[in-house]
Amino acid sequence: MSIELGRELDCGERVVKRIIIYLILMLRAFTMSGLSFAEDGRQKEISADVIRSGCSVLFSTHPHPYLDDPLSSAPIDVIASWRCLDGENLPIDKYEINGVSPEIVTVFFWRDSSIVVLVRWSINSLAADYVGNYYKVFIYKYLKDNHQFVVGDEAMKGFPAGWDGRTKSGVRVRYPFKDAASIKRRFAAMGFE
Repeated sequence: MSIELGRELDCGERVVKRIIIYLILMLRAFTMSGLSFAEDGRQKEISADVIRSGCSVLFSTHPHPYLDDPLSSAPIDVIASWRCLDGENLPIDKYEINGVSPEIVTVFFWRDSSIVVLVRWSINSLAADYVGNYYKVFIYKYLKDNHQFVVGDEAMKGFPAGWDGRTKSGVRVRYPFKDAASIKRRFAAMGFE
């Protein structure tokens, strides 16, 4: 009987530990830094003087309310655009809902003409094959002569999208490019210094 009681306590302790870990992960998700947005359509503007003086990259949100579910928060798309003091306004890209709303993790400029954006989608559904974060690196080159942005497909080949978290079976999966430093190291390894 004492062996069975010990097993029940071990099981109960495991349940309590899992609940605590879950609560810590939820708290961490709510307090993570980065360029995440609220559903109120806030905008985040980042100076792009490195590329062109008087210009900035603007990240704004576009909510998608569910008409039949007034209690849920509306998922959002994030729209990246270029804005200059001289009136030049260009679309850059749109990061769409991929099961959940996207979050902008980091933005930096590369070689005085490229914008690098790291986007994350946090997946925490028990129905998903993975639990954790899905990441994708986007690279855009500003063509000064044409006043347009083009996707840096060649550079992006070195940054395949990927997961960071756990599979349904509990296997740990790590995505290697989760911050600006790891992306810059990869650029250096690819010879894009």
